[in-house]
Amino acid sequence: MSYSVNAWLLVLGCVTVWYCQAVDHSTDLEWKLWTRRFDKSYATQAEESLRKTTWLHNRALVLEHNNRPGVTFRMGLNSLADQSAANRSRIQLPWARDNRIPISGRNSHAPAEFDWRKKGVVLPVIDQGQIGSVLAYVTRDAVSSYGAIHMGSLFNLSVRRSLTAAETAMLGPVFECVHKIGGLCLAQDYNTSDCQRPTCKQVGQVDGGRTVTSGDEADLQMAVLKTPVLVAIDASQVSFQMYQAGIYDDPNCSPTRLDHALLLVGYGKDSSGNEYWICKNSWGKAWGMQGYVYMSRNKRNQCGIASAATYPV
Repeated sequence: MSYSVNAWLLVLGCVTVWYCQAVDHSTDLEWKLWTRRFDKSYATQAEESLRKTTWLHNRALVLEHNNRPGVTFRMGLNSLADQSAANRSRIQLPWARDNRIPISGRNSHAPAEFDWRKKGVVLPVIDQGQIGSVLAYVTRDAVSSYGAIHMGSLFNLSVRRSLTAAETAMLGPVFECVHKIGGLCLAQDYNTSDCQRPTCKQVGQVDGGRTVTSGDEADLQMAVLKTPVLVAIDASQVSFQMYQAGIYDDPNCSPTRLDHALLLVGYGKDSSGNEYWICKNSWGKAWGMQGYVYMSRNKRNQCGIASAATYPV
């Protein structure tokens, strides 16, 4: 039995329609499962349609990246997958350098790997939500860790009090500002939102800050051996937003356009010899590796990891 060309075209068209419908049904189901997983809800149908379009775009980017040979990290459809990278809350980090006192010498006996989390001096990961003051969170975390290292107790210090220092420090050194306002209170004790010293006891106190030589990852290594370090990076790439695991390595990120802050808590090397920095983010435990990212280390100061690094003293 033979079929006409039109018949074959009809069969092909039916198969194509069936396949497209199957694909649409599959992605619709995936979308619904994703919204349930991250407890997503939208005010209007139009907003959901817009978010889904962004999600589909990010889904395609994730699949394309993860199927690329030789990549050192994986991307995933995390809770930010319905947002474009351009619409993420960004901050400018033009703060002045803290006291530029050079780190004394290079330690040729520095350990091959190091992680402050193993010493119990790093606060749990939190989700800052849409709050743009990431600097306040990372400053609070750095001061808390510094206090735990030197006084033996890890306190949950007030982000609201840290926000006062962070906002003031946009024109000056952040840890110098913490020192000038008298320190940070416990989160449950902070009772004022103005710029005056609060009546609560300030348990998170520092004498100021030091800055790593800009762009020098060897100095950055010496700094993190003293205490967790506040680092500024370029987090504008969608690959960072959708980061899931592995060593983040994107040559498109800039060493100078810094728009996000992380807490550097250590460093290491994978089985293939690729070096990384261990950094704590503030986008919740559903992002990255339980809220952490391995940033590429000793690779041309990628993403500006050492461009504006500072730590309390």
